[in-house]
Amino acid sequence: MKSTELVEKITTICRQPGLSPETALGQAIDCLARARPSWHWIGIYILIDDQTLVLGPYRGEPTEHTRIEVGHGVCGTAVAENANQIVADVRELQNYIACSLHTRSEIVVLIRSGERVIGQFDIDSDIEAAFGKDDEKLLEELSPVVAPLVEGILK
Repeated sequence: MKSTELVEKITTICRQPGLSPETALGQAIDCLARARPSWHWIGIYILIDDQTLVLGPYRGEPTEHTRIEVGHGVCGTAVAENANQIVADVRELQNYIACSLHTRSEIVVLIRSGERVIGQFDIDSDIEAAFGKDDEKLLEELSPVVAPLVEGILK
């Protein structure tokens, strides 16, 4: 599926009346997972009190990393540096928090409300260098679509 079609489909999902924020985000992640099968783990972490990322809806193997402190791992580094992260080979990182021994690459794209970081997409692949600028652009386009739902969870 083309990125523009995927953004449109996920926008429709996220704007469905009557769905809880968690349900809508879960359905959006399901749609991403179907469209990008090489992304073996897709999750949204929600930033609580500017200090801790808490795992929200996700698809993939269960993880023990349901809370990540800002500054730790790829996810925490993204918030600390206020910048998206694309890691071609996670085995080269000293600060890496492994969710799966099979993960080879990771992308983290921040979700914002205005200028404030409120969460992030965290996506893993078992393929080295699986993520590029096109993937980052797609997730950046989805960020304002899912931001109101993340805010709904924060309330």
